[in-house]
Amino acid sequence: MFPKRLRNDTATFQLAVLRTELSNSTTLLSHTQASIALMLSGLAFLKLFDLFIFDLCGLFFLLSAIGVFVRGVFLYRRTKKAIEGEREQIIRISDFEG
Repeated sequence: MFPKRLRNDTATFQLAVLRTELSNSTTLLSHTQASIALMLSGLAFLKLFDLFIFDLCGLFFLLSAIGVFVRGVFLYRRTKKAIEGEREQIIRISDFEG
C-alpha cells in the first residue's frame, strides 16, 4: 500500500484534469462566440453599406470568423488529446495503487 500522500496527490491530479477539461470547453465556446460575432459583423458590413471598402471589411470579417472558429476547434482537439494522455496516466497510477 502506498503512503497517504501519494493517494492525495492522485486525487489532486484528477481534480486538476477535470478543471482543465472545463477550461478547454469554455475556451472553445469563447472561440465560437467570437466567430459568430465576426460573422455577423461581416454580414452587416456587406449588406448595409454600398462602398467597396466596406465590402472588403465585410469579407475580412467573414474570413476572420472562419479562421477563429478553425483555430478554436484545433486548440480544443489538441488540448483534449493531451488531457486524455494525462487521464490514462491517472488510471495507470490508480491501478498500481489498488
